[in-house]
Amino acid sequence: MLTASLDLDEFSRQFSQAVTATIRAAGEAALRDAAENLRGRTQEQFLTEGAAYGNRWTPRKKQELWPLLNRTGRLLRSFVEPANPEHIEEYDFSDPSRPSLLFGSRVPYADTHQRGTRLLPARPILTPALLGGEAQGDG
Repeated sequence: MLTASLDLDEFSRQFSQAVTATIRAAGEAALRDAAENLRGRTQEQFLTEGAAYGNRWTPRKKQELWPLLNRTGRLLRSFVEPANPEHIEEYDFSDPSRPSLLFGSRVPYADTHQRGTRLLPARPILTPALLGGEAQGDG
């Protein structure tokens, strides 16, 4: 007679690790696709001066040669270039059942344009329609 013994505890542990790794890989891929989509949609938001995913931004009082929020290109690049040091694209996979993505810009005046001030009208870049959720600044 030939018999074999299988350690079910070890099999269960390995199976659980494999499932967790598969779920994590799928979550990572989905978040990376979502970030790529957000970069494209944000660029479209700049090109249409807010009209793509919200209301067209309030025009300047004085006409200039460059598009709104794009005098130097710094703000736009901070949203659409992943290698830009001012770009925020952080993934959190600490809970495989709820992976999350933090997307935005480290440019100091980004939140000022997003929310506006007493003297400057809000020109929302990250809108609920663009994000599929609520846009939030630091303040």
